[in-house]
Amino acid sequence: MVMLQRLFLLCTLSSVLLSQTPPSFVILLADDLGVDGVGYMHAHPHPPKTPRIDALAAEGIVFQRAYVSPLCSPTRACLLTGRNGWRTGIGVNVPKVGGGIDLTVDTVAHALGPAWRRVMIGKWHLSPESAAVDDPPLALGFDEYRGTWRNLSSRHQTYWRWWKMIDQVEEPHHVYATTDNIDDAIQELRTAQQPLFLLVSLNAPHSPWHEAPPDLASPPPSQSPPDLYLSMIEALDTEIGRLLDELDAGPYADSTWVFFMGDNGSPSAVVRPPMRPDRVKDSVYEGGIHVPLIVRGPHTTHREVSDLVQGTDLFATITELGGVPASAPDSISFVPVLRGEKGAREYAYSEMFGPWWAHPPNWWRRAVIGPRWKLIEYSGAPDEMYDLFEDPREERNALEHGPEGLSGDARRAYAWLKARMQSEGGGIFD
Repeated sequence: MVMLQRLFLLCTLSSVLLSQTPPSFVILLADDLGVDGVGYMHAHPHPPKTPRIDALAAEGIVFQRAYVSPLCSPTRACLLTGRNGWRTGIGVNVPKVGGGIDLTVDTVAHALGPAWRRVMIGKWHLSPESAAVDDPPLALGFDEYRGTWRNLSSRHQTYWRWWKMIDQVEEPHHVYATTDNIDDAIQELRTAQQPLFLLVSLNAPHSPWHEAPPDLASPPPSQSPPDLYLSMIEALDTEIGRLLDELDAGPYADSTWVFFMGDNGSPSAVVRPPMRPDRVKDSVYEGGIHVPLIVRGPHTTHREVSDLVQGTDLFATITELGGVPASAPDSISFVPVLRGEKGAREYAYSEMFGPWWAHPPNWWRRAVIGPRWKLIEYSGAPDEMYDLFEDPREERNALEHGPEGLSGDARRAYAWLKARMQSEGGGIFD
């Protein structure tokens, strides 16, 4: 029976890849949403209400082991370029002045080319404020950009009062930001005359935390940051449902791949036990880099897979689905997983480093995740290693007594993970 299912998936996906009509792609990137922020992952005993995201998971392929960078800007750079942060130079969030993504680097939007209408909506956060005159999204392959240059928590903005950039023009805007992101996305679905590559980089549920509009979420029980954060997730879920309804009723319904993903773990100020505030966003522990990932496409049926994937892999996956010959150094296509086959990635890698102006960096936090074990490296501190099968909350450091305290499988795993860690970074972390 399993073999027949795999054969069916292989045949249907192959027919899609051979189709003369290129598929469309919609990426929904939620800001500061870890695995504890969605119901279907069962990562928290009391998750927010996410019925539409849960329904998307029930229709698509759920990746149980998806990893990204611990912060917003590095993940966005990895997703667009298929390169790890040590190649892009973006190891922390891009500052207001200085830094930013290299405007000569190839992106997935470049690779797809003009056969697609390539639009980015929502938070950019890959360039300093002074770079707006250079129009980085358009320089990096997009046909149009509409959204916020940075977080809404800057420049005294709120979700109801913020500065909206449309290409190079910035204007004050007064529509609830999550609704505005989805309105713009729906406009693209209704008006595009060619296949779409639509990256919806949602502002939510990143701070400033607030009570969501009553038509989008139930009233929070208190005005505490955790309760407000859950209210924002409910609103996000409602609006994602509105976008999916529009997509499913439109001409792109049978030819669109939808990717839903978080950009990093939940922030320390809003997490609830058993999550640890010191092991979430801004860390390379599971709470900081393990995120939701759902893929729904033509003829996909619900499956949960344990194959390792990371944010850079969207580049190779999307270009392969689009039939475009392209590659990026740290991107491995997970199209085989979509076919029901074993994925090719042997380990996932995550990092943060800084400060942004230093090369080589002054400090770093890095992680390599293997099939079972995970190795963490901090600059100036001893390594840590965890058995994610037996200790998913990373409470028992197998390296508490150093590498010499390991034996058997743990010793072999440490040697293998350490070699993978040393292969990343081109020497800048020595």
